[in-house]
Amino acid sequence: MSSGPTSKSFFFCIFCGTKVQKVKTFPCCKTCATRCNMACRASPTEQTALFCVNCGQAAYITMREPTCYGCKEKKEVEDGNYH
Repeated sequence: MSSGPTSKSFFFCIFCGTKVQKVKTFPCCKTCATRCNMACRASPTEQTALFCVNCGQAAYITMREPTCYGCKEKKEVEDGNYH
């Protein structure tokens, strides 16, 4: 799976890795959203082994930061903020 900017027309569900058309703000597919309450599913502060919302690869991410290290680093380079 290729990585790309968050402005693309799709994202990957952070719970199951399914490719989903970007139509809502929460980074999860309809199936995972209806299985259980999102507050119980993952804590925004705890790292959970899920999937990067940008590239779909398995990664340790949080609800607050749903992108993997590689995507974060790539965005920093693209934005000119890489040190």
